[in-house]
Amino acid sequence: MRRDPEALTTEVFDVVVVGGGVYGAAVAREAAIRGLSVALLEQEDFGHATSANSLRVVHGGLRYLQDLRPGLLRRMVRERRNYLRLAPHLVRPLPFVMPTYGYGARSKAAMRLALRLNDLSASGAQATGGTEASLPPGEILGRQEFLGMVPRLAGAGCVTGGVRWYDAQVRHPERFVLALLRSAVDHGAQAANYVEVTGLLLEESRVRGVRAWDAIGERPLEVRGRCVVNAAGPWVNRLVAEGGRGKPLFHHSLALNLVAPRLPFDHAVALPAGLLQACGGLDGVAPTATLFIVPCEERSLIGTVHFPVAEGAEGQPGVREEQVESLVAYVRRGLPELDLRPEDVLHVQWGYLPVPKPGTTRLIRDSQVIDHGRRDGLPGLFSLVGVKFTLARWTAAQALDQVSRTLGHVPRLSSPPTLEPLDSGEALETVAPEAVGTVTPETVKRLSGLYGSRCAEVLALIADDRRMGQPLWPSSPILRAQVVYAVREEMAQRVADVLLRRVGLPPGERLPAEAVTACAKVMAEALGWSESRLAAEVGAVALSPVPTPP
Repeated sequence: MRRDPEALTTEVFDVVVVGGGVYGAAVAREAAIRGLSVALLEQEDFGHATSANSLRVVHGGLRYLQDLRPGLLRRMVRERRNYLRLAPHLVRPLPFVMPTYGYGARSKAAMRLALRLNDLSASGAQATGGTEASLPPGEILGRQEFLGMVPRLAGAGCVTGGVRWYDAQVRHPERFVLALLRSAVDHGAQAANYVEVTGLLLEESRVRGVRAWDAIGERPLEVRGRCVVNAAGPWVNRLVAEGGRGKPLFHHSLALNLVAPRLPFDHAVALPAGLLQACGGLDGVAPTATLFIVPCEERSLIGTVHFPVAEGAEGQPGVREEQVESLVAYVRRGLPELDLRPEDVLHVQWGYLPVPKPGTTRLIRDSQVIDHGRRDGLPGLFSLVGVKFTLARWTAAQALDQVSRTLGHVPRLSSPPTLEPLDSGEALETVAPEAVGTVTPETVKRLSGLYGSRCAEVLALIADDRRMGQPLWPSSPILRAQVVYAVREEMAQRVADVLLRRVGLPPGERLPAEAVTACAKVMAEALGWSESRLAAEVGAVALSPVPTPP
């Protein structure tokens, strides 16, 4: 996968996709597999913002039963199954536990029924979807058994027991986005990062492509297409406004997760806000229905808490310190014996999610595909508004159904989205033994967990040059080969692209300064950087606990 912005200007594409997060990558892949010509443009690096800043959970939708949304539950269960099948090296089963209490929707009786319906949905999805590593059924836990798993829960007297069920975890969402994108490119799509869309190309009031700016080559581009699919996430409103006719598609809520050292739970723990409020109150915090504590290798991800955003305030700098302190206080109130403090926070994940009204925190639940020809008199422009990582592929299929009808295109495949495995989603044991060479089995296991069957391509670099098997810096788990591979095959352009989104470091990893310099030197050799460019790239890397605004 090579970066070639010039190739974006040499033809009229069927579909121009704006946005290189999980939704944009899913659209590009679905369109390319259906036989459409595709160009994808991302203003920074692929998967750098909302897709990266998630709890890394592929939900089956158990909670939606309590909202009386069985159709949404079935959809989520099918997509969870698909993710497990498509990328087994990146998506793994993950057990969850949640307390039961009271006599309503969170009681043992209600949750027993919910688990039964959830298991029936999962069985139905598996029966219609081929083979998958099946997930164990859910079960009701006794009070003592649950408190043995979560002994530090405040107000344990409210708890009558618990439930255990299985969803899935995408271990490295940035690499999942790359796998989608590489699959799209393998099917003929063109893609480029660091190409910012600056406006729409209009001819006779019809959208015919986009104007863009190549930040690496420092030049303007025109990318022409028969239609444009706007999958720009929090920036989706900007492109609509460029047409001069569209009103905003949604308003913003600030979503906040914390990354902390691994907390003492073997399962993901779901704590309903209602229970925590009943057991002591949560003043000043606007939680979602459930607070999750999710194990992620040697880290724990804690979230999600939402804060209202005033109209027009999105994009203003930073997460406020008091917002982080509110979420830490939330956890301390619910699990006081953990004694979590603000200084324990390794990293803050944040981003914007869609709400229907400004200044609120209740999210849009369903993904939306908007045809701006019908809505705003801008034919040829479509927008996607999504919330769940889990539904990216399903939403992409809905969008491509509409696009195909508009273009009069008869696809090779129709929705539901194709189940062809991702380019690196084959079984891990397919890595050829002869490609292993002198690399330890532990290293092969780690690499195969990041690259799937493409692990053999990384190992081939080491076979050609033993220096590629050396650690990037002393005691580093990262190999020089991974940096070179990221540059040659995964379109990494900047040091942060490699260290934060290509090599599988845990979220919130505190890297030594020598790591940045070592990575930059390997990239400089591969990309032909000058000394001044190398120095500028090192200086541009920000690995702070709180990222800059997405």
